[in-house]
Amino acid sequence: MSLIHTPLLARLQSEAWRTAAFIVLFTCDAVSRAMLLSVVPLQAYELLGEARKVSLVYFFVAFTGLFTILIIPTLLKGLNRRIATCLALGAQIGSVALLASHTTTGLVCGLILQALAYASMDVMLSLYMLDHIPRRELNLFEPKRMMIAGGSYAISPWIGVALHQNVAQWTTYAVAAMASLTLMTVFLAMQLQPSQTMTSNTVAGTNPVKLAGRFISQPRLLLSWILAFGRNGWWVVFFIYIPIYVTSVGYSPAVGGAIVTIGMLPLILTPKWSRLGRRFGIRNLLSLAYGMAGTGSILAAIAASLDMPQTSIGLFCLAALFACMIDGAGNVPFLRAVRHYDRTAMTSIFMTFRHISPIVIPGIMAFVLSFLPLPFVFVTSGVLTLTMAVFSRFLPRRL
Repeated sequence: MSLIHTPLLARLQSEAWRTAAFIVLFTCDAVSRAMLLSVVPLQAYELLGEARKVSLVYFFVAFTGLFTILIIPTLLKGLNRRIATCLALGAQIGSVALLASHTTTGLVCGLILQALAYASMDVMLSLYMLDHIPRRELNLFEPKRMMIAGGSYAISPWIGVALHQNVAQWTTYAVAAMASLTLMTVFLAMQLQPSQTMTSNTVAGTNPVKLAGRFISQPRLLLSWILAFGRNGWWVVFFIYIPIYVTSVGYSPAVGGAIVTIGMLPLILTPKWSRLGRRFGIRNLLSLAYGMAGTGSILAAIAASLDMPQTSIGLFCLAALFACMIDGAGNVPFLRAVRHYDRTAMTSIFMTFRHISPIVIPGIMAFVLSFLPLPFVFVTSGVLTLTMAVFSRFLPRRL
């Protein structure tokens, strides 16, 4: 396994330093994304005027991310992974500049470029992690990664909205761009190299359809994808529709950002959830957490329908607590199931959950909103999440 090569850490090639370096990478990536998490949906709502149009924009833009992530194995056969990562980070910075224009054209183009960049970075960082973090440490590293990401996602949306509303609109985008620039600087300084095992065992053939067929033919990989899709789907609804709901009942956009922050605060307890998973089993943890998050979402929808916004918001935050518990397992079901020689191909297919859920979920919700009011979005989300609780029972007992 190749080690991190950087002048500052030349004598510090320990596993602890490797873990710390990767935490920095994932933290910068999380801050860059989270700063815009509440601002962009609110900006879209302001520019487009209704929740249904926002759903349609996210629906069509998400196809860019899906297309990108499916062709990454092909790109990596002819393009150095290091160069590909830098290009993705450049696209991420470019998307921030477009979104900062505060125009409908800038919004759509920025979201498309953002989807391309996020899809690429999801795969690149995951591949580097699998190359440099020993398999036996993944169960410990993944909760740390989720905790740091959770802290970033808990604080940054509120800071982003506060800067946007109270300082200047451009400051939110400037902070997001600086986080991406910091990520690029640290990444280049680390001089990460792909694993020699991975380089020599790159799978033959990169046809996305064939790769998807191989992925689906492995039940544990397919199950890990379904569960990740359900988890991400719940957060898609939370990030897009909670700020819209809060604004629609008369609260300021800053309150919407604060609700997202409060909902994500329990992510800092990810190591605790992980320990619960190791003690009682990942399967039991996920069954409980999916079940409670789904139930909380449905109860919050009922409260919203009864014109009880404060009760509804409180129930959403309670449901978010259990959604954060789901994140305690992270992507461990996949990481433990994927074969080392299949990492590039299968990671690319697995990561489609992050890009298929923003297609499927807003598409479903746009259809729901064509006939029913906003609270039914949360009912639909709750039913989907309860379904994930049933699927969790099919995980191996030993996981």
